[in-house]
Amino acid sequence: DPKDCKDCPLRNKCTKSKNMTKVIERHLWEEFREYADEIRHTMEWKEIYPQRKETIERVFADCKENNGLRFTRLKGLKKNQQNAWLIFACHNLKKMSLWRGKYRRKPSKNSINPPKYTKKDNFILEIAYIQ
Repeated sequence: DPKDCKDCPLRNKCTKSKNMTKVIERHLWEEFREYADEIRHTMEWKEIYPQRKETIERVFADCKENNGLRFTRLKGLKKNQQNAWLIFACHNLKKMSLWRGKYRRKPSKNSINPPKYTKKDNFILEIAYIQ
């Protein structure tokens, strides 16, 4: 409120505005940044954060090292973006084929019923097109 700032001794440090108002601009997502910063200091986050290097960041490291994402051989943002998409699509296909081998269970000779799958197994089998 300009009335509060009118007689304030620190007004010159706070604002140089003639109408004695201060405008604070915040980024559209600043609220979410603050929320993420609060979460970052919780015990749960401290327990799960070290797993990033084994899961999420491992994908980028593998693609960078094995698929030539360290340097670019193409000119232009669009060509490089399409190249990266192709590399990550191939990476996902590789993961799906590994899942396919992992989740292909053969029934034992003594049992008549096929093996029981969990909900997660069924989802992975659906993705890998083996049911």
